[in-house]
Amino acid sequence: MDMSIAGIIAVTFVAVGAIGLAWAVIQVFDARYSAHWPKTVATVTHSWVSREEGSEGEMFGANVTYRYYVDGKEIIGNRIRIGGRVSQSWRGSSERLVAKYPVGRGVTIAYHPDDPTRGVLEPGSTKTAWSLVAICAAWIAISIFMLRDAV
Repeated sequence: MDMSIAGIIAVTFVAVGAIGLAWAVIQVFDARYSAHWPKTVATVTHSWVSREEGSEGEMFGANVTYRYYVDGKEIIGNRIRIGGRVSQSWRGSSERLVAKYPVGRGVTIAYHPDDPTRGVLEPGSTKTAWSLVAICAAWIAISIFMLRDAV
């Protein structure tokens, strides 16, 4: 069977989608398990909305940095939720998230029991983590459709 360039590209897209889907599923499980991780008190050290220019225009993201201690060791964290950082073209949701965590505020964070540097400000499953699974699954479906037409 002779595969065309389109077929090779489609197979590559399926492989990339599969890798992305595996990563996204791991994020969903981490997010779920993070609700049961040990917790500690942290202090917010920085809190701001970032602005970036992208191919789709201005994008805004919430950024929160916090300091916490586990077994006497100082750790600096910046993960708000598990499932990746989301930037949006609308500034409002990032501003609302940052407003919840002003500099100096004491917050409770969860950290991975085997790797305390993997802290998270808002543990538990999120729409963001599940959205990544849906996007990767759609990517694979489209790629398989392309592959079907290519061979």
